[in-house]
Amino acid sequence: MGPMSEYLPQLVVLELVSTSLLVGLIWVIQLIVYPSFKYIAEEKWQSFHQLHSHRISCIVTWLMPLELILALLIISNSETSVLALFSLALLVIVWLSTFLLQVPAHNKLSKTRSPKVVLFLINSNWLRTIAWTLKLGVILISLSNN
Repeated sequence: MGPMSEYLPQLVVLELVSTSLLVGLIWVIQLIVYPSFKYIAEEKWQSFHQLHSHRISCIVTWLMPLELILALLIISNSETSVLALFSLALLVIVWLSTFLLQVPAHNKLSKTRSPKVVLFLINSNWLRTIAWTLKLGVILISLSNN
């Protein structure tokens, strides 16, 4: 047990909230936002993608790090369980997918609209969608075990 172990229940609730928000967001992105990229007119693409990227960044640039910090605090301040390690592994998958697959795709799309890159973005984003959804399930299972 670490120095913040007395706050563990609150940390878990905060992780549940942050992960739930991100899961809701990723499903909206996966099912609505990214598929709509196929229907944006070429002449509106640059301004649309810039607006999308800016507004999404306003949400995820604080929420994703918060979720990671909470996960690390929980792991370091509790008796490490298989569920906690699995949850962290799923979060690592989300981060790797984000920075190795989705961010480079968005960087390409910021320069020009490419149906091939949009399709890659839609298909590769399933990795994040599934990993985050599973992570939320793991958190809920671990809460029900306590």
